[in-house]
Amino acid sequence: MKISNTVLLFLLGSLLAAAGEVDRLISDLREGDKVARREAARALALLGPEAKPAVPALVRALDDDQEQVFFWSATALANLGPDAHGATPELIKRLRRSSRRYRDQVRLRVVTALTRIGPAAVPQLIDALGNESESIRSGAARVLGNMGSDAHEAAPRLFTLLADEETYLGEAAGAALGKIGPAAHPQVLEALGSDNENVRAAAAVAIGWMSEPGEPAKRLAKRLEAEPSSRVTANGLQALNRVGLPGEQLLPLLLQALDHDGDRVRHEAMNGLLSLRPDSRAAVPHLVGRLASDDPVKRGQAINLLGRIGPDAGDAVPRLITQ
Repeated sequence: MKISNTVLLFLLGSLLAAAGEVDRLISDLREGDKVARREAARALALLGPEAKPAVPALVRALDDDQEQVFFWSATALANLGPDAHGATPELIKRLRRSSRRYRDQVRLRVVTALTRIGPAAVPQLIDALGNESESIRSGAARVLGNMGSDAHEAAPRLFTLLADEETYLGEAAGAALGKIGPAAHPQVLEALGSDNENVRAAAAVAIGWMSEPGEPAKRLAKRLEAEPSSRVTANGLQALNRVGLPGEQLLPLLLQALDHDGDRVRHEAMNGLLSLRPDSRAAVPHLVGRLASDDPVKRGQAINLLGRIGPDAGDAVPRLITQ
């Protein structure tokens, strides 16, 4: 029993010492000079769960004019994960485009912290999808996508964002729906049938972020057979290539797209054909046929692709020699 009491006293002393250290670091973070603030934020980031009492001070430090104080404070909040859920409203505010020198890194740190907080932040992130700030809306969509299936409750609200006049916002929402997974498939399937080009284009982006080529990918492939929009077609080809639609289903769409009027569509078709390797050998006869075209653009395109396909295009050598 004496040994047990000794152990308990040691643990209690350690906890009190740790608490005292956290209090000191909080004080330094709030009132120290720039070096003390930086080192305090760094130490709190390395403490992990023991830094929970510092959350209010860490949130305040996000406005520090020293970049390193901001970065370490954001890292500390990220490392606390769900224990930092109280910081969610302030972190969401900082999804707004920053005037800081390293604004892309600022946004990345804020997104990471919110992502690590996890499901506890979802309700407030859903509300943020309706914020007047475009950067907050897009940032919230990005965080929700990072959470995957844990953000399934956000699917209906993300769906409404697909039609945003700012197309990058709609596509950010689409990417989030794709990452959420099967729970968001109903919204993606509905979006594919929309009369709104922006909505269909965002739905195509969503499919590119899915884990496997299920029903949404099959529906998209069917849609692309007669899709009038260059943007939707380009997004769709990229998505089907990314999600891994089987080559025998994707190849006809890629070959058809080689003659599309849109530069980006043709670019995605070429990328898709090369990504099919070694299955891209199935395209060789079609490409060899294009070598006889009167259109120098088509011939050049075929020569480019055959060369990049490499040894699998060996059957094309005799025709290439005559070019």
